[in-house]
Amino acid sequence: MSRQRRRSTALAAALTFGLPAIAQEASVAATDTVIVSGSGAGQRAFDAPFAVGVADAAALRAAGPMVNLSEVAGRIPGLVANHRHNYAQDLQISSRGFGARASFGVRGIRLYSDGIPAAGPDGQGQVSHFDLAGADRVEVLRGPFSALYGNGSGGVISLVSAAPRESAVGLDVDAGTHGLQQWRAGVGAQLGGGFNLRASVSDFEVDGFRPQSSAERTLGNLRLGWDGEHDRVVAVLNALDQPALDPLGLTRADFDADPYQTVSIALPQERPGQTDRYNTRKEATQTQLGVQWQHRFAGWGALQRSLVSAYAGQRSVTQWQSIAPGTQANPNHPGGVIDFDRDYGGLDARAYWSWDGWRLVAGLAFD
Repeated sequence: MSRQRRRSTALAAALTFGLPAIAQEASVAATDTVIVSGSGAGQRAFDAPFAVGVADAAALRAAGPMVNLSEVAGRIPGLVANHRHNYAQDLQISSRGFGARASFGVRGIRLYSDGIPAAGPDGQGQVSHFDLAGADRVEVLRGPFSALYGNGSGGVISLVSAAPRESAVGLDVDAGTHGLQQWRAGVGAQLGGGFNLRASVSDFEVDGFRPQSSAERTLGNLRLGWDGEHDRVVAVLNALDQPALDPLGLTRADFDADPYQTVSIALPQERPGQTDRYNTRKEATQTQLGVQWQHRFAGWGALQRSLVSAYAGQRSVTQWQSIAPGTQANPNHPGGVIDFDRDYGGLDARAYWSWDGWRLVAGLAFD
């Protein structure tokens, strides 16, 4: 077994100009589909000068049990999410080809959940903690304008959670084949004084369609918002616990013989000392907190608004792999178990100026 603690640091700054044809946030109608561009300013999707796709809450609910982003990703042009029903490997997502070479997880695409990065500074991350059931929409930005989000941004996927419009309590239950079962409980409330609260918890279990492919996922999400005359503050806290067995892949010959089988090296030992079975599996936990503050300036001339976001979190992963003892015996080999704890955090600050139909955005991000 090897244990390693790794830290990644990146510093990025962006300066962008908006075109006169781009609608400003103040002119966006309530009935229009709103997206958040790289500059952070809202505008109609129809007016955006870049390729953007939006899946709203209705589309998410119609696509499936709201467990995996792959359920709705197929409806967004240019986005491919391969769900191999292996929760020990997470989704493989590509946007116009970016991320297609990742053997597991997401690489080369910036991921955000309520403004909190779900990918490292190098663009590598996972979407297992996305609370699709509590989302207002999922926005996908494709093409070269993704560079507005900084390094590792061949594309951008951003989840925006729904603010409660009224006090309500909800309970949902899903069931399906291969032992799929899920329950979700949530509460939303308007607390007065501009405050609102939304809390949810869900538990998902599946046996899988192959031996050694069962998985569990427990997800909790807490969103506290406050709206003032010129300010909006949103704080989000979420936690994930996901143990999953790994059935590994199949060779073409094995697949042709039986696509529902699992090779023996992935299975638990039938007797002590059986060296050709590794019980491949993965355990992942993650906790993170993020706060976002937006302020509108009045009487400051061209300076219109500012946006400041801060976040911190901790992710732990332990993964048992099928690496032969002879290979592990080689000098400097790390062993058959990946085991790491990663602390992460960052800060993003931006300011917006607008005059005569032009818009200037300046920002500084630290991850």
